[in-house]
Amino acid sequence: MISSTLRLRFRIRSTVKTILRESETSSEAISPMSQNCISAMGRYEDDHWWFGAKRKILSSLSNSTVEPHQAGLDIGCGAGGTLKSMSAGGGTAIGLDIDDDSLGMASRVGLPLVKADALSLPFRSRSVDVISAFDVVEHTPDDVQVLREIARVADPAGVIVIAVPAYTWAWSDHDIRLGHYRRYTRSRLLDSARRAGLEVERCTYFHCWLIPPALLVRKTPLSRLLGDRQEELSFVNPIVNRVLSLVSSLEIWIMKHVDIPFGLSILLVAKAPDRPVIDPPVDEV
Repeated sequence: MISSTLRLRFRIRSTVKTILRESETSSEAISPMSQNCISAMGRYEDDHWWFGAKRKILSSLSNSTVEPHQAGLDIGCGAGGTLKSMSAGGGTAIGLDIDDDSLGMASRVGLPLVKADALSLPFRSRSVDVISAFDVVEHTPDDVQVLREIARVADPAGVIVIAVPAYTWAWSDHDIRLGHYRRYTRSRLLDSARRAGLEVERCTYFHCWLIPPALLVRKTPLSRLLGDRQEELSFVNPIVNRVLSLVSSLEIWIMKHVDIPFGLSILLVAKAPDRPVIDPPVDEV
Protein backbone atom coordinates (compact mmCIF):
# COMPACT_ATOMS: atom_id res chain seq x y z
CA MET A 1 0.00 0.00 0.00
CA ILE A 2 2.81 2.40 0.94
CA SER A 3 4.79 1.57 -2.21
CA SER A 4 1.69 2.15 -4.36
CA THR A 5 1.14 5.53 -2.75
CA LEU A 6 4.77 6.51 -3.31
CA ARG A 7 4.58 5.45 -6.96
CA LEU A 8 1.41 7.52 -7.40
CA ARG A 9 3.02 10.59 -5.84
CA PHE A 10 6.09 10.18 -8.03
CA ARG A 11 3.92 9.88 -11.15
CA ILE A 12 1.98 13.02 -10.21
CA ARG A 13 5.18 15.01 -9.57
CA SER A 14 6.66 13.77 -12.85
CA THR A 15 3.55 14.75 -14.79
CA VAL A 16 3.43 18.22 -13.25
CA LYS A 17 7.13 18.79 -13.93
CA THR A 18 6.71 17.66 -17.54
CA ILE A 19 3.95 20.11 -18.39
CA LEU A 20 5.04 23.12 -16.34
CA ARG A 21 6.98 25.99 -17.81
CA GLU A 22 8.06 29.29 -16.32
CA SER A 23 5.12 31.69 -16.14
CA GLU A 24 5.34 35.06 -17.80
CA THR A 25 4.25 38.17 -15.98
CA SER A 26 0.96 39.56 -17.23
CA SER A 27 0.31 43.27 -17.43
CA GLU A 28 -3.29 42.65 -16.44
CA ALA A 29 -4.69 40.41 -13.76
CA ILE A 30 -7.71 38.31 -12.99
CA SER A 31 -10.16 40.22 -10.82
CA PRO A 32 -10.52 38.36 -7.51
CA MET A 33 -13.67 37.58 -5.57
CA SER A 34 -14.44 39.44 -2.40
CA GLN A 35 -13.13 37.79 0.76
CA ASN A 36 -16.68 37.01 1.91
CA CYS A 37 -17.39 35.12 -1.33
CA ILE A 38 -14.17 33.12 -1.03
CA SER A 39 -14.98 32.18 2.57
CA ALA A 40 -18.52 31.17 1.59
CA MET A 41 -17.16 29.00 -1.21
CA GLY A 42 -14.96 27.16 1.26
CA ARG A 43 -17.87 26.55 3.62
CA TYR A 44 -20.45 25.39 1.11
CA GLU A 45 -18.67 23.91 -1.92
CA ASP A 46 -18.95 20.25 -0.92
CA ASP A 47 -22.72 20.20 -0.42
CA HIS A 48 -24.22 23.28 -2.10
CA TRP A 49 -26.45 22.50 -5.10
CA TRP A 50 -24.74 25.24 -7.18
CA PHE A 51 -21.33 23.57 -7.06
CA GLY A 52 -22.81 20.10 -7.27
CA ALA A 53 -24.50 21.01 -10.55
CA LYS A 54 -21.21 22.10 -12.07
CA ARG A 55 -19.48 18.90 -11.01
CA LYS A 56 -22.32 16.91 -12.63
CA ILE A 57 -21.94 18.95 -15.81
CA LEU A 58 -18.23 18.19 -15.87
CA SER A 59 -18.74 14.45 -15.44
CA SER A 60 -22.01 13.96 -17.35
CA LEU A 61 -21.87 16.28 -20.35
CA SER A 62 -18.24 16.64 -21.31
CA ASN A 63 -16.62 13.24 -20.65
CA SER A 64 -13.88 15.14 -18.91
CA THR A 65 -12.56 13.11 -16.02
CA VAL A 66 -8.80 12.59 -16.29
CA GLU A 67 -7.78 9.04 -17.15
CA PRO A 68 -4.48 7.43 -16.09
CA HIS A 69 -1.49 8.95 -17.89
CA GLN A 70 -3.52 12.08 -18.68
CA ALA A 71 -3.20 15.55 -17.19
CA GLY A 72 -6.14 17.77 -16.26
CA LEU A 73 -6.25 21.42 -15.26
CA ASP A 74 -9.00 23.16 -13.29
CA ILE A 75 -8.54 26.91 -13.78
CA GLY A 76 -9.95 28.91 -10.88
CA CYS A 77 -10.03 25.80 -8.72
CA GLY A 78 -11.51 27.57 -5.69
CA ALA A 79 -11.92 25.18 -2.78
CA GLY A 80 -11.06 22.15 -4.93
CA GLY A 81 -14.41 20.42 -5.40
CA THR A 82 -14.31 20.35 -9.20
CA LEU A 83 -10.63 19.42 -9.10
CA LYS A 84 -11.42 16.38 -6.98
CA SER A 85 -14.16 15.28 -9.39
CA MET A 86 -11.82 15.73 -12.35
CA SER A 87 -9.28 13.36 -10.79
CA ALA A 88 -11.79 10.53 -10.34
CA GLY A 89 -10.54 8.73 -13.45
CA GLY A 90 -7.09 8.18 -11.96
CA GLY A 91 -5.12 10.78 -13.90
CA THR A 92 -3.19 13.81 -12.66
CA ALA A 93 -5.51 16.76 -12.00
CA ILE A 94 -3.92 20.12 -11.22
CA GLY A 95 -5.66 23.10 -9.65
CA LEU A 96 -4.76 26.66 -10.61
CA ASP A 97 -5.84 29.83 -8.86
CA ILE A 98 -4.47 33.32 -8.34
CA ASP A 99 -5.84 33.64 -4.80
CA ASP A 100 -3.85 32.36 -1.82
CA ASP A 101 -6.94 31.73 0.32
CA SER A 102 -8.57 29.66 -2.42
CA LEU A 103 -5.42 27.60 -2.84
CA GLY A 104 -5.27 27.10 0.92
CA MET A 105 -8.80 25.69 0.89
CA ALA A 106 -8.09 23.55 -2.18
CA SER A 107 -5.08 21.95 -0.48
CA ARG A 108 -7.52 19.76 1.48
CA VAL A 109 -8.09 17.56 -1.58
CA GLY A 110 -4.41 16.59 -1.70
CA LEU A 111 -3.85 17.32 -5.40
CA PRO A 112 -1.19 19.48 -7.10
CA LEU A 113 -1.85 23.22 -6.98
CA VAL A 114 -0.29 26.09 -8.91
CA LYS A 115 -0.59 29.80 -8.16
CA ALA A 116 -0.75 31.65 -11.48
CA ASP A 117 -2.74 34.08 -13.59
CA ALA A 118 -4.92 32.54 -16.30
CA LEU A 119 -3.75 35.28 -18.66
CA SER A 120 -0.35 33.54 -18.76
CA LEU A 121 -0.68 29.85 -17.93
CA PRO A 122 2.58 28.25 -16.69
CA PHE A 123 2.18 25.11 -18.83
CA ARG A 124 3.75 23.93 -22.04
CA SER A 125 1.80 24.00 -25.29
CA ARG A 126 -0.46 21.00 -26.00
CA SER A 127 0.41 19.46 -22.62
CA VAL A 128 -3.01 19.22 -20.90
CA ASP A 129 -5.72 16.71 -21.85
CA VAL A 130 -8.69 18.12 -19.92
CA ILE A 131 -9.25 21.77 -18.98
CA SER A 132 -12.15 23.19 -16.99
CA ALA A 133 -12.74 26.88 -16.32
CA PHE A 134 -16.01 27.37 -14.44
CA ASP A 135 -16.89 31.01 -13.76
CA VAL A 136 -13.38 32.24 -14.58
CA VAL A 137 -13.35 34.00 -17.96
CA GLU A 138 -15.64 36.79 -16.76
CA HIS A 139 -13.05 37.74 -14.13
CA THR A 140 -10.53 39.03 -16.66
CA PRO A 141 -10.41 42.26 -18.68
CA ASP A 142 -9.17 40.25 -21.69
CA ASP A 143 -11.26 37.11 -22.07
CA VAL A 144 -9.84 36.32 -25.51
CA GLN A 145 -6.31 36.17 -24.08
CA VAL A 146 -7.40 33.70 -21.39
CA LEU A 147 -9.09 31.56 -24.03
CA ARG A 148 -5.98 31.76 -26.24
CA GLU A 149 -3.89 30.49 -23.34
CA ILE A 150 -6.36 27.64 -22.81
CA ALA A 151 -6.18 26.82 -26.53
CA ARG A 152 -2.38 26.87 -26.38
CA VAL A 153 -1.91 24.47 -23.47
CA ALA A 154 -4.71 22.06 -24.42
CA ASP A 155 -3.98 18.89 -26.35
CA PRO A 156 -6.06 18.91 -29.57
CA ALA A 157 -7.32 15.42 -28.72
CA GLY A 158 -8.55 16.58 -25.31
CA VAL A 159 -11.55 18.52 -24.09
CA ILE A 160 -12.10 22.06 -22.81
CA VAL A 161 -15.13 22.93 -20.67
CA ILE A 162 -15.99 26.55 -19.88
CA ALA A 163 -18.92 28.06 -18.01
CA VAL A 164 -19.78 31.75 -17.67
CA PRO A 165 -22.68 33.81 -16.27
CA ALA A 166 -25.30 34.92 -18.79
CA TYR A 167 -27.15 38.14 -19.68
CA THR A 168 -26.18 41.73 -19.04
CA TRP A 169 -29.66 42.42 -17.66
CA ALA A 170 -28.86 40.05 -14.77
CA TRP A 171 -25.91 42.21 -13.66
CA SER A 172 -26.13 43.10 -9.97
CA ASP A 173 -24.03 43.92 -6.92
CA HIS A 174 -23.48 40.18 -6.67
CA ASP A 175 -21.35 40.32 -9.83
CA ILE A 176 -19.30 43.16 -8.35
CA ARG A 177 -18.63 41.16 -5.17
CA LEU A 178 -17.57 38.20 -7.30
CA GLY A 179 -15.13 40.35 -9.29
CA HIS A 180 -16.87 40.04 -12.66
CA TYR A 181 -16.04 42.27 -15.62
CA ARG A 182 -19.04 41.14 -17.66
CA ARG A 183 -21.84 38.67 -18.22
CA TYR A 184 -22.28 36.93 -21.57
CA THR A 185 -24.70 36.01 -24.29
CA ARG A 186 -24.16 32.82 -26.26
CA SER A 187 -23.07 34.81 -29.32
CA ARG A 188 -20.58 36.87 -27.29
CA LEU A 189 -18.96 33.75 -25.81
CA LEU A 190 -18.83 32.04 -29.21
CA ASP A 191 -17.18 35.11 -30.73
CA SER A 192 -14.51 35.23 -28.01
CA ALA A 193 -13.85 31.48 -28.27
CA ARG A 194 -13.46 31.57 -32.04
CA ARG A 195 -11.22 34.64 -31.93
CA ALA A 196 -9.03 32.67 -29.52
CA GLY A 197 -8.81 29.80 -32.00
CA LEU A 198 -10.93 27.27 -30.12
CA GLU A 199 -12.91 24.71 -32.10
CA VAL A 200 -16.34 24.85 -30.50
CA GLU A 201 -18.23 21.58 -30.21
CA ARG A 202 -21.17 22.78 -28.17
CA CYS A 203 -22.49 25.98 -26.61
CA THR A 204 -25.71 25.97 -24.60
CA TYR A 205 -27.40 27.93 -21.88
CA PHE A 206 -28.20 26.22 -18.59
CA HIS A 207 -29.83 27.11 -15.26
CA CYS A 208 -32.90 28.12 -17.26
CA TRP A 209 -35.11 27.61 -14.23
CA LEU A 210 -33.19 30.32 -12.34
CA ILE A 211 -34.35 33.14 -14.62
CA PRO A 212 -37.70 33.84 -12.85
CA PRO A 213 -36.16 34.08 -9.35
CA ALA A 214 -33.23 36.08 -10.77
CA LEU A 215 -35.64 38.61 -12.25
CA LEU A 216 -37.45 38.79 -8.94
CA VAL A 217 -34.43 39.32 -6.68
CA ARG A 218 -32.29 41.42 -9.03
CA LYS A 219 -34.82 43.63 -10.79
CA THR A 220 -37.37 44.39 -8.09
CA PRO A 221 -37.24 46.09 -4.65
CA LEU A 222 -36.85 42.61 -3.17
CA SER A 223 -33.12 42.82 -3.96
CA ARG A 224 -32.70 45.54 -1.33
CA LEU A 225 -34.45 43.41 1.27
CA LEU A 226 -32.41 40.28 0.53
CA GLY A 227 -29.01 41.94 0.31
CA ASP A 228 -26.21 39.36 0.35
CA ARG A 229 -28.72 36.55 0.80
CA GLN A 230 -29.46 36.64 -2.93
CA GLU A 231 -26.03 35.14 -3.60
CA GLU A 232 -25.70 31.60 -4.94
CA LEU A 233 -23.01 31.05 -2.30
CA SER A 234 -25.32 31.69 0.64
CA PHE A 235 -26.50 28.99 3.01
CA VAL A 236 -29.49 27.02 1.73
CA ASN A 237 -31.84 24.99 3.91
CA PRO A 238 -30.92 21.28 3.46
CA ILE A 239 -34.39 20.36 2.18
CA VAL A 240 -34.41 23.25 -0.29
CA ASN A 241 -30.85 22.38 -1.27
CA ARG A 242 -31.93 18.82 -2.06
CA VAL A 243 -34.85 20.03 -4.17
CA LEU A 244 -32.62 22.41 -6.12
CA SER A 245 -30.10 19.62 -6.66
CA LEU A 246 -32.85 17.43 -8.13
CA VAL A 247 -34.02 20.25 -10.40
CA SER A 248 -30.44 20.76 -11.58
CA SER A 249 -30.05 17.04 -12.23
CA LEU A 250 -33.21 17.06 -14.34
CA GLU A 251 -31.90 19.99 -16.37
CA ILE A 252 -28.57 18.22 -16.90
CA TRP A 253 -30.43 15.13 -18.13
CA ILE A 254 -32.28 17.32 -20.63
CA MET A 255 -28.98 18.89 -21.71
CA LYS A 256 -27.68 15.43 -22.62
CA HIS A 257 -30.24 15.40 -25.43
CA VAL A 258 -30.83 19.02 -26.49
CA ASP A 259 -29.35 22.47 -26.10
CA ILE A 260 -31.26 24.90 -23.90
CA PRO A 261 -32.11 28.24 -25.57
CA PHE A 262 -31.94 30.38 -22.43
CA GLY A 263 -30.55 30.26 -18.90
CA LEU A 264 -28.58 32.17 -16.30
CA SER A 265 -25.30 30.44 -17.27
CA ILE A 266 -23.64 29.30 -20.50
CA LEU A 267 -21.68 26.09 -21.08
CA LEU A 268 -19.11 25.82 -23.86
CA VAL A 269 -17.37 22.57 -24.81
CA ALA A 270 -14.45 22.94 -27.21
CA LYS A 271 -11.16 21.55 -28.44
CA ALA A 272 -7.82 23.16 -29.12
CA PRO A 273 -6.98 23.88 -32.76
CA ASP A 274 -5.36 20.95 -34.53
CA ARG A 275 -2.15 22.77 -35.35
CA PRO A 276 1.21 22.99 -33.61
CA VAL A 277 1.62 25.74 -31.05
CA ILE A 278 5.17 26.70 -30.15
CA ASP A 279 6.02 28.02 -26.72
CA PRO A 280 8.07 31.19 -26.58
CA PRO A 281 11.59 30.50 -25.25
CA VAL A 282 11.49 30.25 -21.46
CA ASP A 283 13.59 28.68 -18.76
CA GLU A 284 12.47 25.15 -17.93
CA VAL A 285 11.03 24.47 -14.49
